[in-house]
Amino acid sequence: MNKIGIVVFFIFLLFIRTSGWADMPEIDRDNWISISGEIDEAKADETITALMNLDSEPETSPVGIRISSPGGSLMSVMAICDVIKNMRRSVVTVALGEAISGAALILSSGDERFIGDYTMVMLHQPTIILDNWSSSFEDFRQLSGALSKIEDKMYSLLAENTGKTKEEIRKMLQSEVWFTAQEAIEFGLADELLSKGGLKVKKRPLAPEEKEKEEKEEGSSSVQTNTNLRLFFWKG
Repeated sequence: MNKIGIVVFFIFLLFIRTSGWADMPEIDRDNWISISGEIDEAKADETITALMNLDSEPETSPVGIRISSPGGSLMSVMAICDVIKNMRRSVVTVALGEAISGAALILSSGDERFIGDYTMVMLHQPTIILDNWSSSFEDFRQLSGALSKIEDKMYSLLAENTGKTKEEIRKMLQSEVWFTAQEAIEFGLADELLSKGGLKVKKRPLAPEEKEKEEKEEGSSSVQTNTNLRLFFWKG
């Protein structure tokens, strides 16, 4: 191999290494929201409202979503994914601890997707729970058709987010599938492992009036604390 070939080869290796280890962007502390616990209609409404409020601001910096959830209502999860997909600002998703069921869909929907090394991810088919429910045959047929459409939409979303085909997703999810963090990356549900110091959270600089208010509050708190200490020692 001549000198030019060697140089090109090392540039190629450098490109692969650089493109494979992209750092998470630094995200303002106020631009983070959290999805934890079960994802129900109320949690979805809270999350969607927070995302839309952040997207309405004039800033163009990324929005971060911390995820640690066992999943929940598929319709609620799909509503959150819809908003993420249609936001003006880019969205960084970060899974910490667990991203199970619908939470894995949210993780996979980010523009940039990170995962903690000790985080577990799980996917499965949609599940329906019928409690004290009765229906005519025709209504049941209609419900079955609707559920098939919902299931197909979920597979379409996962296919779009992972680069797999719908049929590959459908076949794989005949039973629960558990992923380590590295396996989730290889499957296409996430992009990168979090690295030491990689969770970049910055504090937004305070405006002069906010800084003045904070200083006054700190001063007031300090006076109160000292007063309490004097009372305490006086009582002793």
